[in-house]
Parts: sequence; structure tokens; C-alpha cells
Amino acid sequence: MQVIFDVGDEVEVNGKPEERRLYFYVAIVERLNRLRVVVRYRDLKLESGESLTEEVGVEYLRLKPVNVRYHFRWGDVVDVWVVNRWWKCRIGVRMGRGGTYCVTYRPDTDFGDFCRMQDVRVSYT
Repeated sequence: MQVIFDVGDEVEVNGKPEERRLYFYVAIVERLNRLRVVVRYRDLKLESGESLTEEVGVEYLRLKPVNVRYHFRWGDVVDVWVVNRWWKCRIGVRMGRGGTYCVTYRPDTDFGDFCRMQDVRVSYT
């Protein structure tokens, strides 16, 4: 199966090569060629205030997932919106009625953080 991108599509781009699949930046497709795509990042800005534009390989892109609400359980793999990017995490516990989750950023660490329910979504990678 091949995913086809179009100019104007909102996509997510993997982070640094050594940290692939840990986090994703939101971007818009600006230009296409066969194996590479020029993207404009939504939340990464240059000192001038303009959005950062970069050419990336299609293998580092994924389409933005559909926004669906879920109730997560301990151990579920999720994406969490923190510091202008989506991080791959695991659910620790749900805290209280306000819908706050405690998540860990990597399966091999105990480092955790508290996140609002609206900042947590299903991870499909």
C-alpha cells in the first residue's frame, strides 16, 4: 500500500533521525516530487517568525489521524501533545473526573507527566 499526499494536506513529520517514531511535528505539504515532500511546519518558527520549511522523505510522513475521543486504560500506547509536537507515550493512570492522564514518554523509563484528556489521542504507529 502506498500513501499519496497532496499539496495542502496536513501531515505529521517524524522527529530527528536518531529519535524516529518518538515524536511527530504537524506540517502542511507545500510541494511534491516522487520520493520527497516539502513541508511547512505549523509550530516550528524561524527567528524571523516565519514557519520553518523543509524537504523530507515520504517515509518520515504520516497523515494526520482522525480526531476521535477514547477512554484509555493503563498501558495503552498513545500520542500526547507536548511542546509543539506529538510524543509517543504509554498511559499510566487517569487522574480524577477532570480527565487528566499520567503518561510515560518511553516504555523503558519511569519518567511521567500529567496531560489533559484533550491532549491525548490514539497512536497508530
